[in-house]
Amino acid sequence: MTKLKVGILYGGRSVEHGVSINSARNIESYIDKHLYETLCIGISTKGVWYLTPSVSKEIEKGSKLKLHLDAENPRFEDEKGNLFSLDVAFPVLHGTDGEDGSIQGLLKAMSIPMVGTGVLGSSVSM
Repeated sequence: MTKLKVGILYGGRSVEHGVSINSARNIESYIDKHLYETLCIGISTKGVWYLTPSVSKEIEKGSKLKLHLDAENPRFEDEKGNLFSLDVAFPVLHGTDGEDGSIQGLLKAMSIPMVGTGVLGSSVSM
């Protein structure tokens, strides 16, 4: 059986950066690794995206990512040139740029399904 690739997005530029890391750690610990492959994507306080081996406060020690914004074939590329895609994104970002519809809009533009509220619901509830 092929495992679904779940991207846990955490960190971010918000003042709630640390809260996001704690939340993402909890989520990562409860995801069934027999069913899902987790890819931890940390966003630094400067807004730079990194692939990290697990959820960590040391986001910038991960591999810096480039986003390929292609709705037909959305992908991420690490510093070594490895490309990967996600089956679903699990945004665990708090505050501005995390739960205000911004990240949800980006994921929607990339045609990446996500867990949680969509663009409108997120922006209205913020």
